[in-house]
Amino acid sequence: MWEALYETYQKELLAYGTRMSGSETLAEDLVQETFIKALIHADTVMDLSPSQQRVWLYRTFKNLFFDRCRRAVLEQESLHSIQSQMAESTDFHGVETAMVLQTVAPQDRLLFQLR
Repeated sequence: MWEALYETYQKELLAYGTRMSGSETLAEDLVQETFIKALIHADTVMDLSPSQQRVWLYRTFKNLFFDRCRRAVLEQESLHSIQSQMAESTDFHGVETAMVLQTVAPQDRLLFQLR
């Protein structure tokens, strides 16, 4: 039964996913995730008619795609936040270094600055 479901809808879902995402590699990953979800929810999928199975697969694929997009946006926001924090801490480090250099004797200051 699973082989028939996979053979029937795999190429169709792959084409749909490629159009939706613009990436065949991403679409292949999502198709595999879709069929893994179908295996996890086998009791639900097997009780559906063929047309309902198709709808279930498409809806699952679409939800996985949107989840992946949301995750990518959150990762970008986190990365941007981390980069901003690092820039701020680098600025603070520069101020701290300048303050420490003020306490060093002028003849030794150049040595520390070059280091």
